[in-house]
Amino acid sequence: MDSLWPWLRGLAGIIGAALIILGVIAMRQAEGDTLIRPITIGATPATIFMDEHASAEAPIVIIAHGFAGSQQLMRPLALSLAKRGYRAFTFDFLGHGRHPHPLMGDITKETGATVALMDQIAEIIAYARATGGPAPRIALVGHSMAADIIVRAAQADPEIAAVAAISIYSPAPTADSPRNFLIVTGEYEQALRAEALRIVRLTDPEAREGVTARSEAAGLRAAQVAPGVEHISVLYSAAAMAKIAVWLHTAFEREVPESGHADALRPPAPLPYYGPWLLALIGGVVLLAWPLSRLLPRVGSFPTPEGAGWGAFLLVAIAPAVITPLTLWGLQISFLPVLVGDYLAQHFALYGALTALGMWIAERRDLSGLTTDRIEARRAGLASATLGPKRWPS
Repeated sequence: MDSLWPWLRGLAGIIGAALIILGVIAMRQAEGDTLIRPITIGATPATIFMDEHASAEAPIVIIAHGFAGSQQLMRPLALSLAKRGYRAFTFDFLGHGRHPHPLMGDITKETGATVALMDQIAEIIAYARATGGPAPRIALVGHSMAADIIVRAAQADPEIAAVAAISIYSPAPTADSPRNFLIVTGEYEQALRAEALRIVRLTDPEAREGVTARSEAAGLRAAQVAPGVEHISVLYSAAAMAKIAVWLHTAFEREVPESGHADALRPPAPLPYYGPWLLALIGGVVLLAWPLSRLLPRVGSFPTPEGAGWGAFLLVAIAPAVITPLTLWGLQISFLPVLVGDYLAQHFALYGALTALGMWIAERRDLSGLTTDRIEARRAGLASATLGPKRWPS
């Protein structure tokens, strides 16, 4: 059996490398003929996406990422809109991505970080407007934290034609602002789906998911759901991209299929198919890490995970990873001023506690797979070929 492990590691390396190459090539192909131009607006790293046949006066869509994200997360959506004739701008907020300056202040307070983020997006809007011909039409799209920012930016700038908020939580929307307001949430974002419906019902108390409300002051407003996705995967959802494209087509009074159905936009402009290839890329990196880890230098007589038995491995490495998300599922505790920070703090605290408990139990119950002699040899630093630790495949 021991002679089989080198072969398995080699096979894992080949498959991992193949998945990485395949994922990169497929994602590059999804870009097609889209023109992608990195720029800098003030100190802000940004990127312009547009179809090679698009007019210089094409409608502009500024796309903002969420907390702890970057413009890279918004790339599939930008490609999707560029393929439909828009000029899409992505950028890195302060303290995110490649932006050189930090984000300071409490993001939950209008006098804190929110002011800095609004000033930053206003700078992006001004730059885009200056490149868009005599009367450029502009829409804003934002995810999570940025959803609140784009709502406030649209309220401060009456020339914004439409807003599409993804996974929003914000006290800023009113019954009549912003105008032409779409909210998209993932199917599994139950709390944010309720928030989206609350916002739409400011305009129409009888509103339902998937049904567009209309008013003289607010224009169009709707809460729509992307099936089978949550807070991050909604950004890679073909359904979410298509819903946003249909909404912008309507707001800009561009040609929209009579059915108004999102799928109707797909034949002339295929959506960038990122999700599966991104998973292939991540899976390839994980697989390739196994054989490459054998090239790392040994830094001690008992390198980890050498010497660990399967019982200890399951208890310390696997159990916390499974128990933590199941325990915190649906738990709503808010005690930090940073969006998502509450869940991350709870997750790391519980995961660490379970790991420590597992290590304590493994040591107490002797789940390491070592004999008493080997344990004593380990403690004394006298490991040898005879008294070396029992090895498990790494």
